[in-house]
Amino acid sequence: MKYTMFQPPPLLRIGTNRSVTMSQRQAASLLACAFFCLFPCRSNDEQNDDYANFQNPNFNSLYENGPPQKIEKLKCILHYFRRITDEMPNGLISFGRFSLPDNFIPNWSTSMKGLCDIHLTTGKKIEDVECALQVDFANKYIGGGVLGAGCVQEEIRFTICSEMLVSLLICEKMESNECIFLIGCERYSSYKGYANSFQFDGNYQDKTP
Repeated sequence: MKYTMFQPPPLLRIGTNRSVTMSQRQAASLLACAFFCLFPCRSNDEQNDDYANFQNPNFNSLYENGPPQKIEKLKCILHYFRRITDEMPNGLISFGRFSLPDNFIPNWSTSMKGLCDIHLTTGKKIEDVECALQVDFANKYIGGGVLGAGCVQEEIRFTICSEMLVSLLICEKMESNECIFLIGCERYSSYKGYANSFQFDGNYQDKTP
């Protein structure tokens, strides 16, 4: 850690508009610490009030007994570590938090403005659509149950793009007027199935510019 990060990453707290940018090497260092559960105050049942609204970024809950898909998620994460051990990527990752002021929130029940045109696509996974913003809105705690038994849209996305897991460390839970952007997180794993049938399915070479 002393060679990659010289101070703790800033926390993205409720009601703030700010971003954190780090190298993929720095993200790897933080995830290695999470893998070995080196953030002690975040996994204590009697949490410090400072972290009461944060996810536990440590992987201890992933190591506990549970459904088979926990093993499959762990395979994806181990594959990530294998990939970066063979060749450390040199890109940048940004985590941004945006909070919409109350006076900017539309009154949807009385608004007469039309919505923009939409296009529906079937037969593709969200992550397979190119050049598009990918949106997930399943849980106010970023990552949902990715380090537990959860294994649906959000948890799968965070598992196959393991660098997204850094957000569990720095992002406080979201309010209804907030969103969090994750930019530059690389995909490392392929998968098949969904929920109870989810399985790691080998390497994925991310060609996103």
